[in-house]
Amino acid sequence: MKKIKAKTDRILPQWAPFSLYLGVDEKVLPSELKENIFLLTDYNKIGGTGLLYISVSPSGDDTRAPTGRRAVTVTCFIPRKEWNKSAQDESVKQNYTKAILKSLSTLITFIDEGIDVCEAAAPLDYEKYTLRPNGIVTGLAATNSSLGFKGLSNHTNYKNLFLIGDTCFPGFGANFVSISALNLSRIIGGN
Repeated sequence: MKKIKAKTDRILPQWAPFSLYLGVDEKVLPSELKENIFLLTDYNKIGGTGLLYISVSPSGDDTRAPTGRRAVTVTCFIPRKEWNKSAQDESVKQNYTKAILKSLSTLITFIDEGIDVCEAAAPLDYEKYTLRPNGIVTGLAATNSSLGFKGLSNHTNYKNLFLIGDTCFPGFGANFVSISALNLSRIIGGN
């Protein structure tokens, strides 16, 4: 276990999400707006990545928003080490919320006028609801020191103890977690 811990410490940083869940009047949304968008922002302004992932519910999807409204989720990723219990403070959440909304307004000019619901979820909120330490949702960070065969293997030094999921080879995301599971089934099955 010490070897695994040493390797994960070397592979850090890990990332955790900060998300805004918005209820928006669809009149302020451009008609050509796609449902999934990556928005590059100033690298130093939001979480140190400069990237916002935006998901917009389809018009007319009344399972996510009432008629004439749209659900908009905006997520940035924050280095895990930069978010701790003291950062869960409401003023820190408000600062992230303001920065995200300011960046979002560069894409959707009148977004502020159409928001009637704005809920923030910080990394420790994700920890509470996903039970993942520090709210980490992407396993190990995709860095040169963790990609491919440099990452954690399914094998450990302990008999019949294997690793599976987004923290080991080949990495995070539903596709790669499935490949991790397939790899382990082949190891156990002897194929």
